[in-house]
Amino acid sequence: MNTPTAPGARVAPPRHRRGRAPVGVVLAAVALSGCTGWSAAPTPGPAPSPSPGPTPTSPGPVLPPAPAGEHSTRDGSAARELREIELERLEHLVAGDVARAAPLHADDFEVVPPPGGPMGRDQFLTAVESGELDFLVWKPISDIEVRVHGTAAVLWYESRIAVVVATVELLEHDTWHLYYYENRDGAWQVVREQATAVDGFPPPPTR
Repeated sequence: MNTPTAPGARVAPPRHRRGRAPVGVVLAAVALSGCTGWSAAPTPGPAPSPSPGPTPTSPGPVLPPAPAGEHSTRDGSAARELREIELERLEHLVAGDVARAAPLHADDFEVVPPPGGPMGRDQFLTAVESGELDFLVWKPISDIEVRVHGTAAVLWYESRIAVVVATVELLEHDTWHLYYYENRDGAWQVVREQATAVDGFPPPPTR
């Protein structure tokens, strides 16, 4: 089956390497929410006695606004930077360039691919480097949505993946991804990745 390639998609030729077969790839994350405040406006009260006019009540409690930088945003410089980092990460994984991909993954990174078996950072990157997971295509086919909350962010999008598993089985499927990123020491790194295959998993093998 031929997979259509959108403009800007990163496609690499198969890399024939030895190794065992993990199953599919990709992602888990934490949902974030912004802070909101509320206030009650002063309201006039009834006259307690035959006095000339009503007596106003005291204003209700007012919550302080969230500190600067702690509100949830979906655009801006941080969101644009995160989209670029995610595209760069996919580019390195398709190229099998683990040396460049590794710094974009936190030390405690964990991915839960469609089959449901978690993979740690070392296990995942070693599988890519050895060719046990040989990504031929991994490209977004929807907008990359971003929510930034201080030093944490969530990304999600739909992608098209073509991956050769253990040099013998080609799997092609569309997947929804959810990522949790953190800014650590001034650099964004993916911490959790969760993937859900569209129309179920595994897809029918194409070879």
